[in-house]
Amino acid sequence: MRKAAGSMNQPVYLVKKKRPVSVVYLPEKSSEFFQSAVQELIRVIKKATGVKLPITKQPFLEGQGPLIVFLVKPGRKRTTLPANDAFVINCQPDRVEITVEREEIFPVAAARFLQEAVRARWFFPGPLGEDIPRLQDISLPVGLKRYQPDFCWRSLTWRAEPSLRDWEIRNGLMCFPINRGHAYQEILPRRLFRSHPEFFSLICGRRRVNPSQMCFSAPGIVDHVFAYLERILWEDPHLLAVSLCPADVDYFCECQKCQKGENALKYYDLYVEEPAYGYGGPGLTSHLSERVFRFTNQIAEKLAEKYPDKYLIVYAYGAYRYPPEGMKIRDNVIIWLTTTCLGWGNPERKKLEIERLKAWRKVARNIVIFEALSNQAWPELPRIAPQLVAISLKTYHRLGVRGFYSQMFGDFGTNLPNYYLAARFVWDTSLSYQKEMAELTHRCFGPAGRAVKEYYQILNQAWKNLTEDGTLEGARSLINPKNEYLHLARLYPKKVLTRARRALEKARRLAGSGLYGRRVDFLLKGWRYTELTMAAIKECLALEDMGFAPFYFSPWLGPDYDFKFYRILIRGKDKRVVIHALNRAISAWEKREEFVKKLAGKNILSESLLGRNRRFDPRPILVKMLAIAEEMRSLSQKGG
Repeated sequence: MRKAAGSMNQPVYLVKKKRPVSVVYLPEKSSEFFQSAVQELIRVIKKATGVKLPITKQPFLEGQGPLIVFLVKPGRKRTTLPANDAFVINCQPDRVEITVEREEIFPVAAARFLQEAVRARWFFPGPLGEDIPRLQDISLPVGLKRYQPDFCWRSLTWRAEPSLRDWEIRNGLMCFPINRGHAYQEILPRRLFRSHPEFFSLICGRRRVNPSQMCFSAPGIVDHVFAYLERILWEDPHLLAVSLCPADVDYFCECQKCQKGENALKYYDLYVEEPAYGYGGPGLTSHLSERVFRFTNQIAEKLAEKYPDKYLIVYAYGAYRYPPEGMKIRDNVIIWLTTTCLGWGNPERKKLEIERLKAWRKVARNIVIFEALSNQAWPELPRIAPQLVAISLKTYHRLGVRGFYSQMFGDFGTNLPNYYLAARFVWDTSLSYQKEMAELTHRCFGPAGRAVKEYYQILNQAWKNLTEDGTLEGARSLINPKNEYLHLARLYPKKVLTRARRALEKARRLAGSGLYGRRVDFLLKGWRYTELTMAAIKECLALEDMGFAPFYFSPWLGPDYDFKFYRILIRGKDKRVVIHALNRAISAWEKREEFVKKLAGKNILSESLLGRNRRFDPRPILVKMLAIAEEMRSLSQKGG
């Protein structure tokens, strides 16, 4: 195609003076990914300019301005990571081609094109988080540009709500092509115990059905596991990897064959405190890594023979979080390295976590990070550390990590900076943290940007104060502290709550009544949830001061729990004082619960908060205690 003289110096206009000067190609028969990309491109350009670009079914046009075309040009079939998520935008005076290697990338490529052409941003899910500038012209420079994400697997969620899924795609993220996380409970369902008890762990002299790991030395276990893998791949042939992650319990098999060559004393010493992680250490847990990954390699060898383009994915987690000694991991195994960068404010923790990653890189080719940006132990309360998120992603990319997944619950009303910065840096680690953070605060919140920045700085400093001194440097403290309520009270004392509220109220005054005001209201609702949660926690801590057991343990106690302790405790107390304190706590939790229900469908908190945080909500225990206290008061009055 011959170009007019000087055309290389002229921009290619898609819209000029609010008039369409380009056409979008959409064939009659096209995939859902193709259609989604075209519809998104037309929608955003119309929102920016008021102009709806016309659509044609002809792949070539003459004299109607540049034709915008989405193309698929498959590359060579790859059986190794990274996935072929790169795409090219070739902008010429008469044709703009957006070329991908697989159709699933069309929506991601369209969103990246709009970020370049229109400066579109999606700060958080839903219409309120979308930021599309108002423009008269849309143009692009002539030339070819290749886009290659820094991580081949990029996801902050797994199976997200639709609005959250749209936000991920628009920020260049993709779902993990795997079936699940912890898998042993599905590989060994309870019903299998009657016919094959030998597949289940031997614990204290007997086979355990639930909870249980598997007995790696049981006759027939390899064939059983491989049959499971084949069934999963038959049900969903599009999966790239099948999970072989152990169950989320500690009950590893104690039979002689499984323990052969291991130091049995080490098995019972897993929870020795370790500065970096909270339990165990390289010497204490390496034998369990050897056991888990020796079995993983055995299954991976069979998988490679029959399914050379498929992978196993296995956590590096808990008692098998360190690499095995004297063993290489097969290339068709993906190590899913569990960690959290939110503790990197403590230099010792950061150093040890990086050393663990480097150790895994020596034995495994494919590593994907499992980052706990959200966790039920900190029930969607702010843990603001966006700079640590950016630093960690730069570090992971530099050390050769292939993918990144974050356990994100969707609580944008409380943890927006962590999630937005993660989405930006997981695509491009060369970005500037200062510029990205400034764009979030000032572009998203306009005249309230400085006050919003102050609000996040207050919360960031509160998290630093809690984690930098080392008292929360272990993963068990960061993810699963022994007394959550005490840690949360340390994180958000009254002074921090007051300062953060003042900063947000200032932001609300500056934002006005339009779009910026509604976005600050979004943050205010998230902060109100935080205040209500902390108020409820305060009432429970008052009960703990009276001698009640820490409520972190109480919510998951079963209905058959023996409450004799509380009867003895209450017997020595003024019943009226105890009943008053219990009623205050119940009322505080109910007030919080009512507010949470009002936030449904607004992307402020996760849609699954109510179901997931039952163990954090102590109301069932409080109600039972109240009934005991009232019963004892009634009996004492009758006896008196």
